[in-house]
Amino acid sequence: GLNSGECIRTAGNCNLIINSTYVSLTNCDRCIDARGTSNITIHGEVICDAFGDGIRTRGNSDVSIDAGRANIEICGGVNGIRADGNPTVNLAGNVCTIIGGENPIRINGNADVNTEGCVTAIDGCQPVATPMPSPTP
Repeated sequence: GLNSGECIRTAGNCNLIINSTYVSLTNCDRCIDARGTSNITIHGEVICDAFGDGIRTRGNSDVSIDAGRANIEICGGVNGIRADGNPTVNLAGNVCTIIGGENPIRINGNADVNTEGCVTAIDGCQPVATPMPSPTP
């Protein structure tokens, strides 16, 4: 990436809630980077365009995006969503598009990426698991 940093980054026990009609995260290295036990909740349509990972979660963090009847678009130059450790990512909306230059979704460990709340999920919403000694998600 261009080392432009994260558009949204949380760590520790931080909780961030965004209530908006439309959230646009562009020109970021990562649109969302959640670490530790932090929680990010976004209510509204989300457009994410990142040079690296669109959404990156690690540790025991949680990211939840509820677009209602609107759409979610996550585009990452590397991974659309990368989840390491035990985090949870929940997406709910009309059409959820997840695109990654390498993988739409990459999971390491016991992470959970859930797109069941999307009316239509397109562009490879099935996780690509990497070999780990833990159970396969």
